[in-house]
Amino acid sequence: MVAVVSGDGIGRIFRSLGVHHLVVGGQTMNPATADMVKAVESVGSDQVVILPNNKNIRPVAEQVDALSGKTVRVVATGSIVEGFAALLAYDRRRGRCQRGHMSESAARVVPAEVTRRCATR
Repeated sequence: MVAVVSGDGIGRIFRSLGVHHLVVGGQTMNPATADMVKAVESVGSDQVVILPNNKNIRPVAEQVDALSGKTVRVVATGSIVEGFAALLAYDRRRGRCQRGHMSESAARVVPAEVTRRCATR
């Protein structure tokens, strides 16, 4: 598994859920296709799942299969919480790509964000 993450804390959570390699990226920080290919090639498996965790990163992730010597599948996660849900649906005992189960789990998530606007004078 390869996941795109926006920070160290989130990266630690993804690693604890079984992700093998992290690529730094997120809103306004789209990783280069070469970075994604390098991450996929560093995983010790012939089949790799990418969790882009952002709708703007999905097109980059979807190019990796054609550029890699491995079989690459993208679970179209559009947020960090969708990535968490996809990983929680993954069953290590079943092995192989479980993109369908992971995608279904991610699709059931309704992500929301709360931001704080700083007052300027």
